[in-house]
Formats: sequence, structure tokens, C-alpha cells
Amino acid sequence: SAEEQEKPVWTNAENLLIYLMQQVDKTENTLKADKSEKLGAQLDDLVAATDDISTKLRQDLFVEIEKAEDAYSLWHKTDCTDRDAEKSCGLVLRLESAEAEA
Repeated sequence: SAEEQEKPVWTNAENLLIYLMQQVDKTENTLKADKSEKLGAQLDDLVAATDDISTKLRQDLFVEIEKAEDAYSLWHKTDCTDRDAEKSCGLVLRLESAEAEA
């Protein structure tokens, strides 16, 4: 009878230990999942921010390239008589007027 009483206590202690270990594993897995979810979200934010920055840089670069191309085409324009082109074509205008006077 004494042995029968001890056995359930041992079984309960063993079951309690197993249960506690399962809870630890479950908690650890939950924490890992939460952590990876948070890290995943942070990574997504970082990727989105990087995309935004690279898109903005590409747009800025495109605008600068267009400005440079416009300035280049204005500079090499043969007819530099329109008022808007005068600033870019200042040198060409001065050269043309110097040639005309010579």
C-alpha cells in the first residue's frame, strides 16, 4: 500500500517535470517566433526604406542627367538667339559676335 501511494507521487512529479519542460520549449518557440517576426518586420521596413532611397536617388540622377543633356544641347546649339538659351550659350554668343566683328 505504501508503494502504491509513492508511485502516483513519482508519476505526478515526472509528469509535472515533463509538463514544465514542454512549457519551457513552447515559451522558447513562441519567443523565437516573436523575435523572428519582429526581425522579419524590421527587415521588411529596411528593404522598403532602401527601395525608397534608391528610387529617389535614381529619380534625382535622372533629373540631373536630363539637366546635363539639356545644358549640353543648348551649349552646342547653332542658333543661340533665344533668350532662355543665352545663359548656357553665353560663350557661343560671344564667340559668334567676335567672329561677326572680325
